[in-house]
Amino acid sequence: MPSIFASYFTQNTFVHHYNTREKDSLHLNNPHTDFGKRLVKFKGSRLWNNLPDSVKTLNSIPAFKNSL
Repeated sequence: MPSIFASYFTQNTFVHHYNTREKDSLHLNNPHTDFGKRLVKFKGSRLWNNLPDSVKTLNSIPAFKNSL
């Protein structure tokens, strides 16, 4: 994840204090409205979680763009 978003999104490891299968994924808050479902915090987390691990671990932006 780009460093600019590091403080905006929360990983599941910081939400749950026990080991889960999705511990390395971004935490999805449960939006209560349709507006909440369109927020970057929700949509971005969901999109990031659906990416393959090989894409998530890339270190350069050009390589990330090419793999998408």
